[in-house]
Amino acid sequence: MSNQPDNAEQTSARREPMSKMRKAIARMTTQSVQTAPHFYSQIEIDMQRAQTTIDDLRARHPDVKVSLLHLLIKVCAATLQQYPRLNAMLDGETIVYNNEVNIGVVVALEDGMLIPVVRAADKTGLLEMAVQSASLIERARRQRPNADDLLYGTFTLSNLGKEGPDSFTSIIRPPQSAILSLGTVADRPFVRSGQLVVAPTMIATLGVDHRVVDGAQAAGFLLAFKRILESPELATLCD
Repeated sequence: MSNQPDNAEQTSARREPMSKMRKAIARMTTQSVQTAPHFYSQIEIDMQRAQTTIDDLRARHPDVKVSLLHLLIKVCAATLQQYPRLNAMLDGETIVYNNEVNIGVVVALEDGMLIPVVRAADKTGLLEMAVQSASLIERARRQRPNADDLLYGTFTLSNLGKEGPDSFTSIIRPPQSAILSLGTVADRPFVRSGQLVVAPTMIATLGVDHRVVDGAQAAGFLLAFKRILESPELATLCD
């Protein structure tokens, strides 16, 4: 039997110092889980209308690279207007309600992530947002954001895209009170109008800070988010 302790350094292991970005992520996530009591709620959404809406926008505006992500940001902003507690922040023992809806979008990098912020997402038209956010997100991907690209976020959206998992949870970015994680859109069994069909669906997982948001508010947000994406009123957000 070896007398070598269990935690002895393995000579075959490669050691690498943490990058500045990883250190920053470690500080932020540790602070979040240690101070904010997280809980999660989840819902499945029929994305057929959303996909049709994007296809129509692309056909009518071929010069604008509008994507499903842009539509999801816009719907998220509209839902936050109905549920302002999820767009609030905790300052000591005071809940601060933000006047702006500034949605941070998680951009995955090779060794970490950046969260550029789409400012005034509730007041910006969808096509204008698509144009403005293209350069915003591209600067984040090149790790060359402008000084204010990462500032003033009031809510965060994480979407891993077509190659992502069905669902996942995320850690809230302090001092925000909520984060929405959107799984990949894929064909799944789904009940539509009482009939079992195969439909493109997305699983949305909302993480909230229980000090600020309760279960009823989290459930209401998810139901409203789902209702907008599945209803004819979705088209009005694209005007």
